[in-house]
Amino acid sequence: MPDTAPPDGRQTRGGPQTHWDLHLVDSWRIGVFVRSVSEQIAEYRPVRVPAAHWAVIGDRVRALVCELDPQTVEVARMQLMRLTQYLAWCWQVGYSLEHASVTNPRILDDYLTHIDRVQGRATARSHRDKLNVYITRLAGPARPTFSSTQVPLENQPYSQSELTAISGWAAGQPTERWRHNASAIVALAGGCGLRASELIQVRGQDLHTSGERIAVHVDGAPPRFAPTLAFWEQTLRTLRDHTHPDEHLFIIEEGVRSARKVPAFIARTRGQSFRPTAERLRATWIHTLVAAGLPADLILQTAGLKSAISLNPYLAQLPRRSDSPDTWAQVHAAGQP
Repeated sequence: MPDTAPPDGRQTRGGPQTHWDLHLVDSWRIGVFVRSVSEQIAEYRPVRVPAAHWAVIGDRVRALVCELDPQTVEVARMQLMRLTQYLAWCWQVGYSLEHASVTNPRILDDYLTHIDRVQGRATARSHRDKLNVYITRLAGPARPTFSSTQVPLENQPYSQSELTAISGWAAGQPTERWRHNASAIVALAGGCGLRASELIQVRGQDLHTSGERIAVHVDGAPPRFAPTLAFWEQTLRTLRDHTHPDEHLFIIEEGVRSARKVPAFIARTRGQSFRPTAERLRATWIHTLVAAGLPADLILQTAGLKSAISLNPYLAQLPRRSDSPDTWAQVHAAGQP
């Protein structure tokens, strides 16, 4: 640890130092010697955010702070701290970490309402003043606002890093039954696009295989088969191997087998403060099919949707294709007999 005196002559506990960023390691705090703004941003590790959460949001926080271009280590540290708290909350409640989402004033207001409720009005005012400055600068001259065309939260897909965290959430439940039910939710909603009202009715005998592929037979009007995405296929196979053909994949101990059992179970789960929803898992499945360019009629059939209008929220989230000769060739080939 360096022992040179700081430029301003200040003394800190443990000897002369410059700026400190505190890490929590096995309940002990250790100081990290920081010499520059770039080092502060690169080396920053939050104290109160679990490592698994920081792995998801860390790069995004650093990118936003770099965009703010702090001129001193202390300013960088404060921006990192406040934006880490904000983005950690966004991620935990299910908001996207994309630039347009985190700079949206309504989402910021939701966060400040949460802070006001759990930490008090004075803390909320302090957060509001600082974050409004940050968000205004990040958003640019025209801050985005929610409109009637804004994609609802339940239609926003999870990112790949979030899906990995969700897989860990299912595997990290404290009992075998809880792990089984959590796996059933992610495999049936995220892997096969089932609604909560549908996944709760699936039995072992409803899982069908064809070669290396597995799909779920869903009762409905009309009935359908919902194929499994590769990411969740092994999870569903493991569930099948541990479920009797006459048994339901999602186990309930008592009461009526209703869709409300799914969010009620998720709300009781442990292990991480980030919890998925069946709605967004299904939305992620549909978004994956849309982004893969599958025919609309196939998506409607396998998702149990009745109208192509239902795909509008997912089409709105697709990136714009470049106007390249490759695009021209694809359109040209579509018209060939």
